[in-house]
Amino acid sequence: MYVFGRNNPYLREMDAFEKGQQALDAGLIVDAILYFEAAVQQNQESFEIHLDLATVYINEYMELEALEVLKQWIISYLDGDSIPLEFKTAPSSLIEDLTIRTQQVEELIQKVLSNTEAADEATLHNALSLVYNIKGDYNRAAEEVQLALVYSPKDYVLWNRLGATLANGKRAAEAIAAYREALNICPNYTRARCNLGIACIQLQNYKEAIEHFITALQLQQSYSSISSSTIWTPLRAAVVRSCLPCALDLLAAVNEQDLEKCIHLLN
Repeated sequence: MYVFGRNNPYLREMDAFEKGQQALDAGLIVDAILYFEAAVQQNQESFEIHLDLATVYINEYMELEALEVLKQWIISYLDGDSIPLEFKTAPSSLIEDLTIRTQQVEELIQKVLSNTEAADEATLHNALSLVYNIKGDYNRAAEEVQLALVYSPKDYVLWNRLGATLANGKRAAEAIAAYREALNICPNYTRARCNLGIACIQLQNYKEAIEHFITALQLQQSYSSISSSTIWTPLRAAVVRSCLPCALDLLAAVNEQDLEKCIHLLN
């Protein structure tokens, strides 16, 4: 059973889901989780909220938490008689838990998808993509995101998720195309900008990666005065690997997290 964090400061927050999305876009993971937990408790039946909360956990390699969120949603989606007894019981170990829960959630989502009266196929394909991400089957996960995009071609979050899934499957060049599509739709999407920088590192395009990370930090700064290590850390990695004439000075500025100095050195 999924256990919500105690003393959530956002529990009574209005528009908790929207603020969670803003925090996630800005790379503020802890705030995003707390906002989404508050939103789930305010609206137990919304899969969109469950999906975003599960996605955050997957991005942070917290697969068991992600599965518990998906399980909680699928239980609310199905009537009680449709849920196997073993789905409601606790496995005996963490390894068994991850393996069994993943298979159970996959089978139940497939069961709902097979129902021709399923109201929202895009939502269900989204859910399956998360399950396949947890299983490490990134090609199938990408296929599910692409199926969801058929229904929502202008969903920049989906394009970013496709990019991240392709990148996990060592398909960085394809991932870059997906991230660019997300940014074409939403130019201020910080998370896609940061992910684009990471993909550029994978392709050894370090100067371009640095530029994307700097842009991401500028975007994040407009949302919050707190700079996230999720951007500074890969920026440092790109600077260390680069052959820029200003690399040593830039590295010092990055170590100090001095964004203005970084911008000045690159101009």
